[in-house]
Amino acid sequence: MKFAEIEAGQIIDAGTVSVSEKEIIDFARQFDPQWFHLDLPRAQASRWNGLIASGWHTCCLAMRLVCDNVLVN
Repeated sequence: MKFAEIEAGQIIDAGTVSVSEKEIIDFARQFDPQWFHLDLPRAQASRWNGLIASGWHTCCLAMRLVCDNVLVN
């Protein structure tokens, strides 16, 4: 599928991906070093009850799914 073939409102199953705590921390150390991505004890005491992945990280993962499962040549 090419981008031009995607229609507004279309639902596309691009698959799923899981990320480990180590992957969340490694990405954050390099690209988004905020405490809620890096500091487990502090993140556990926060409203999130644990580490959360960077929004940039999730966007990258989503793009990987699109490239692998939607924009297939």
